[in-house]
Formats: sequence, structure tokens, C-alpha cells
Amino acid sequence: MGFRRISYGVQDLNPEVQRIIDERLLPKPEEKLALYSTGREFLASAGYYFIGMDHFALYIDDLYQAWRKGRLHRNFMGYTTQNSGMLIGLEEDGIVAVDGACVRLTAEGFPFLRHVCKAFDLHLLRAERAGAVGCVRGTRL
Repeated sequence: MGFRRISYGVQDLNPEVQRIIDERLLPKPEEKLALYSTGREFLASAGYYFIGMDHFALYIDDLYQAWRKGRLHRNFMGYTTQNSGMLIGLEEDGIVAVDGACVRLTAEGFPFLRHVCKAFDLHLLRAERAGAVGCVRGTRL
């Protein structure tokens, strides 16, 4: 297929998108399960390993290697090979996750970023002191 890892599922929580969906056209729960099972079988037949939920990876991918070694991490976006401790979405409707707490930003929530930046500075300082940061790129907010 050309991809080392695949995650399938549609999650668009944008209220405008949700309003235009005709729920009568959506598959029933048993149909969703059948679609999921068919997709899972197809991916397995193509050499993908089931990592969890809707995540699949080839044996050559680092996600599979982390899963096999018991070193897989999870955040609000899915499975990952690294525990970042912090993720920041800098757009309206973006998600900020710091030390296990998640917040979805609204237009009114942007002032919250000031607090996130302070937390990020503290997190980065701890990482630098622990020797865990080899390179820092980006713009200080």
C-alpha cells in the first residue's frame, strides 16, 4: 500500500460539519462493526499488525517495534512511540495537552496559551536539565 502505518476513522467535531451530516445516512452500529472488521482483516492480509483501536503498522515501522517491546505511548491523537508530555495545537479548536490534561481551545480560549507557554518553559527547562533536549527549534510565544 505504500504506508508503514495506518489509522482509520473520521473524527470531525467541528459544529458546522456536524450540522450538515444526515444521521439517517450513517451506518448502524452493527454495520460500523462489520466495516471495521473488514478493514482490519484487509490490513492484516496486507501485512499490517493491529496495534490498538484503529492503528495498524508494518513490522518495519517504529510504532510496531515500540508495541512489540511494550514501549508504546498514547495521547489524544493516538498511539505514538514517544511520550512527549506536551502537545500544543495553536489554532482555534486546537488541543493542548500538558502532563495528561487536555483542553480544546476556542476563540475565547486563546489567552489560555499564555499559561501553556509558561508550562512549556518549565517543561523545557526540566528536559534540558535532564539532558533530554538535544535541539530546540521554533518561536518563543
